[in-house]
Amino acid sequence: MAPGFDVLVIEDNLALAENVAELLEETGAQVRIASTVDDARAKVRERPFDLAIVDVRLHDEVSGIDLVPFLKESSPDGEVILVTGNATLDTAIAAVRHGVFAYVQKPFQPQDLLALAERALGQVRLRKERSELETRAAEAEAMAAMGRLTAALAHEIRNPLNAAMLQLELMERASKKSGDPAVQKGIGDRVRLVKTDLGRLSTLLDEFLGLARPRHFEKRRVDLVALLADVHALQEPVAAYAGVTIALELAPDVPAIDGDEGRIKQVVLNLVTNALDAMRPQGRGTLTIAASRAPDGAAELRIADTGPGIAPELLRDAFRAFVTSGKPRGTGLGLTIVKKLVELHGGTVTLESTPGTGTTAIVTLPAATT
Repeated sequence: MAPGFDVLVIEDNLALAENVAELLEETGAQVRIASTVDDARAKVRERPFDLAIVDVRLHDEVSGIDLVPFLKESSPDGEVILVTGNATLDTAIAAVRHGVFAYVQKPFQPQDLLALAERALGQVRLRKERSELETRAAEAEAMAAMGRLTAALAHEIRNPLNAAMLQLELMERASKKSGDPAVQKGIGDRVRLVKTDLGRLSTLLDEFLGLARPRHFEKRRVDLVALLADVHALQEPVAAYAGVTIALELAPDVPAIDGDEGRIKQVVLNLVTNALDAMRPQGRGTLTIAASRAPDGAAELRIADTGPGIAPELLRDAFRAFVTSGKPRGTGLGLTIVKKLVELHGGTVTLESTPGTGTTAIVTLPAATT
């Protein structure tokens, strides 16, 4: 049995439940025990399971079979094995009707139960892999369509944007020549407002183009320590203006990597910008840029903030395009670009967040081989 699976044992005989749990834990599975229906419902609501091993006869008004519909609805990707010491034709028919994976009679051989659990979890694994492939295919198709559309429209959008910026500049200069302070202020305020929105449109276009650019690039040796020091120096005045302190924590053994320095810097800048945007409304906080050598020798970067954090329902989809955490000027593409660039370098990126405490972005990149 592959490690990492979540198994729920619902059994009112605590000694038997503990024996089954110990048997499954030896394979690397994470096992939880529930002795009552209410306890089982609470544990399933806490998090879904991959496999539930359920006793048919529980010391409750609701039997194990009656609990199956709730289990299947709460963990649709999971499987259920029913166990009973009093098998009857009615319970067997009910088990089949509810779509359980297997119906086992006590006493059973431990190895038989393990083999059955392995087969059930094999179905779960295949279901999850298929779902992941479908999601990736849909995202790839969406990104390809967006890339084609952006490439086609980029030139047509750039020209009017540049023309509008030029006209605004001429308008602002003309207002200054009027000699009327009220006119200068009125026009100047409006010009700055429009320039800000045009700048946002230009940024949005750049981010679209960033997703549409070719995947291939030339790798060179990149000194992460120097790169992070540059980002720190660049962003420190911006952070200070927002009331945020930036701390730079670089371990002495940070490995160099093979990659595109400009794109790695874009990854770090995107993550730093996200962190600053999160803390800006509160007018205070600490942003930590840290780098160290991971146990496997890879470079590990951590961008941690003390902002409001990300809600769990948003955290799950944080790297998907157009998902934002509510920032008024967010495009929902920053983290998508980060993930794409990190994966192009053979690395991984994850987010850890606690609402009310802050968020940490963790980037791992393979150490240089040249």
